[in-house]
Amino acid sequence: MVQGWRLILCVALWCIALPVYANVGIPMLMLTLPVAVLALVPVVLVEAMIGRRMLGLGWREAIKVFGIANLHSTFWGIPLTWLALLLLETLVGFTLVPLFDWESLPKTGLLAMQIFSSPLMSAWIGPGNPWDVYIAFVGLSLPFCVASIFIERWSVNNQLTGVPFTAIKRALIWGNVSSYFLLCLGFLAFPLGNS
Repeated sequence: MVQGWRLILCVALWCIALPVYANVGIPMLMLTLPVAVLALVPVVLVEAMIGRRMLGLGWREAIKVFGIANLHSTFWGIPLTWLALLLLETLVGFTLVPLFDWESLPKTGLLAMQIFSSPLMSAWIGPGNPWDVYIAFVGLSLPFCVASIFIERWSVNNQLTGVPFTAIKRALIWGNVSSYFLLCLGFLAFPLGNS
């Protein structure tokens, strides 16, 4: 008898369900993480090439060291950085955004504000122009690059005990800035080829 009431309750709730709206925005982690996973092999090759030259490593060792480091930064660095940025965006959104009169800003002012705030305010973007996704991707590349340098520095430093810390840091900065620059160029070139 109890199961019958559960069934009736489920059917009743299903019948009175409220409409659902699909304009809640896009969590950029769902777009950036697959791109990072797909780009893992080229990124490791670029960073291994730079690390090999700057740290005096052989190809096999460089690919192993930078491959492990990039696995760390891709699978826990990017999601943790995104979560921190989402918390920051939520905090700023609830505290500072209500203080401004957004309708009085000209369109160029809104675009400039969006571009300059994109490294910190792109974790979750609202529905709108498809170019917002590209701006958000490029904006997120800056904090993801910084986080990758720190995480990979920890990983590479633990793997290469005889290499000076400053040399590792310099190689990781050059490698990550180069790979993120190439990722951004590739990501921005995609829509230009379709227009």
